Amino acid sequence: CLTIVRDDCGASPVRIQGCESAAPSPLWVCPPGDHRVHILDNSLIQCCHGGDFCNSHLLPTRPGGCLTPGSDVRQAENTISLTVQIVAPLVAMVLVLIGFLYMMIRFHKNQLTRYSAARSVDRGDPAPPGGDYVTRQISELSSGSGVGVALLVQRTIGRDIRLIRRIGQGRFCEVWRGECRWGDVAVKIYASRDEGAWSREEGVYEAALLQHDNVVRYMGSDLVSVDGCTQYWLLLQYHGLGSLYDFLMVNIVDAAALLRFMCSAASGLTHLHTRLHGIHGKLAVAHRDLKSRNILVKDNGQCCIADFGLSILQRANGSLDIDDNVKVGTKRLAETCS
Repeated sequence: CLTIVRDDCGASPVRIQGCESAAPSPLWVCPPGDHRVHILDNSLIQCCHGGDFCNSHLLPTRPGGCLTPGSDVRQAENTISLTVQIVAPLVAMVLVLIGFLYMMIRFHKNQLTRYSAARSVDRGDPAPPGGDYVTRQISELSSGSGVGVALLVQRTIGRDIRLIRRIGQGRFCEVWRGECRWGDVAVKIYASRDEGAWSREEGVYEAALLQHDNVVRYMGSDLVSVDGCTQYWLLLQYHGLGSLYDFLMVNIVDAAALLRFMCSAASGLTHLHTRLHGIHGKLAVAHRDLKSRNILVKDNGQCCIADFGLSILQRANGSLDIDDNVKVGTKRLAETCS
């Protein structure tokens, strides 16, 4: 015997009861011994095998209420949709958190690197070994445009340099040995009253293509305030042997060394006087104060020309860039030439 309950959602449930013969058809939904509730479309079917009228107490029901076709599928879809709505925001928040932590770690690493570099300069740690280390670093950083190092020009040099001691003094400026994270550098310091000399020398370095082994390398410039006074800085390559004048005063050299001095100085002077044509051509430069005090001795035994405070440029149209500065080079050398 069996009981069928039809539930069409909204109408009153219809209860149907009946019995089958002892030999059920192949389509019979209740095999012998099966007392479960079966769902077929909108109907609930429950069978019993205990004799006549055994189904009188059967009232199959389904937890969850109304039955509709495909309700199981819709319930599964709703469950999946709800799961996605909950999990997706959580995954997005985790990814954003990971990205934020990664950026913070990168930022702190960069800050630590800068702090360590500054501390190494303050402690006076020596530069890494190797000949002319600063020159190699500057060559790698150089833009190739002949106007110095773009990275250093854009930075505030005064914050990166620590002055060690004064190594020279000229008519317009003092020369100090300084330290930065790359090693030793030479710092020419002009007072505010000598801004014109600083501006002219800086203009020569930036306007002319002075990237040559026998011309002192220009690394950048800056304006620095010290005790309320403005100073104008030029950052140049440092050569520990000093000027040719000072070197010859304390050293005895042979003919081969003198020949290297002369050839290298002549090579640098030739580069200054030569004009190179092109999109970024080099202007011809007249030094106007060439002497042994303005020639530096390099570690490899060659010389390089320095101090362009009195230099003039020959422009592309052939005119000379001469300002109103009436100061000239060393007096005794000018009288000898005249």
